[in-house]
Amino acid sequence: MPRALLKKRPDLAGATVINPTQRYPWSDDLVPHRINGSSSVEEFAFFHRESSTLVITDICFNMVDPKPIRLKLFATLMGTKGDLKTSRLMKLLYRDKQAMKQSIQELVQLPFERLIVAHGDIIEQDAAARFKTAFAWLLNK
Repeated sequence: MPRALLKKRPDLAGATVINPTQRYPWSDDLVPHRINGSSSVEEFAFFHRESSTLVITDICFNMVDPKPIRLKLFATLMGTKGDLKTSRLMKLLYRDKQAMKQSIQELVQLPFERLIVAHGDIIEQDAAARFKTAFAWLLNK
């Protein structure tokens, strides 16, 4: 788990803090990738080789048709309603855009076909292309 999560959730004391340079028993199957560029949040993406799946947490949302109304309002305010997008908050929290860009470029190079997001619908088709499009605001700078 990210180190910052332990501060929020002391009940998880004793859980493994993820270090992307360290090997874990599951490292051959699930590869952690740290998203660099923020001093206030610590985000990771995980690549599952066998299923060609990228798993992301808060770095992007895929709120195609959010319900109920409060979720729709939240998605609209955060700029994440309608498709796979990076929230306005994440764009603000990641101040070192060059470091973030390098991290996202590493993810774009992975051979994933499916994208699992913590917020929204799983993307089963054109996942890599949609992920790249979601970060066009960063990658095309």
